[in-house]
Amino acid sequence: MTRDEIIARLRELEPQLRARGITRLQMFGSRARGDERPDSDLDLLVDVRPDANFSLLDLSGMHRQLTEVLGIESYPTTSRSIDERFRREIAPELVLVF
Repeated sequence: MTRDEIIARLRELEPQLRARGITRLQMFGSRARGDERPDSDLDLLVDVRPDANFSLLDLSGMHRQLTEVLGIESYPTTSRSIDERFRREIAPELVLVF
């Protein structure tokens, strides 16, 4: 699945993800850069509404749902959980999904 195909599929899921409190979804890593291998996973950076009741269990459920729907092992990470050094490292390759 190409980066554009992944983005299109994730945008189809946007209403469901927004209902969970997701305000922004971005890709990073090899699939965002376009240098993935067939076995590459999908790295996602998720922004959540501050007032959303979003927990680690929700993140785990999102992982399971996206992996199943896309057929690609998907790893969502909340932006509030990463440190500033990592944020700077991935910033140049972030691709906005919504």
